[in-house]
Amino acid sequence: MPYDPENVFARIIRGEIPSDRIYEDDEFIAFRDISPAAPVHILVIPRREGIASTADLTESDVPWTGRMVLLAARIAREQGIEESGYRLLMNCGPNGGQTVSHLHLHLLRRSSSRLPLRLLRRRWSSPRRPRRWWSCRKRLPPRRPRVRGWSSKRRVGW
Repeated sequence: MPYDPENVFARIIRGEIPSDRIYEDDEFIAFRDISPAAPVHILVIPRREGIASTADLTESDVPWTGRMVLLAARIAREQGIEESGYRLLMNCGPNGGQTVSHLHLHLLRRSSSRLPLRLLRRRWSSPRRPRRWWSCRKRLPPRRPRVRGWSSKRRVGW
């Protein structure tokens, strides 16, 4: 996936698109995702342009990528989700789930009810409830046991 200088994150860095910023310095910007996949969904992006994904990283990028992960841990601490736990996620390429060609880090925290985290299919902001495993099964009417003797309408089993 080649880097696109007109991607959404590059436009957020330049200030062309507004965002709910949580943290900002000369290296990184952290803001809340506009379509969250979890109750807490924060994106951390570097201000560097030209790096589309983790596949484009080199040995010289190790120091600032480490600072990016440490920044995500600091933001989790400030948001009060360090104790309950959180997930750090970097997608790479279209088959890995990356939709924007700018390196970014997702900071996610599940809800306390332990519902499954679905990043690609359903958003938590949708009015529908999350699908349960048994909702996919075919609904059949309850089966009545066949007994010998009289039924309500006719005699069965003789």
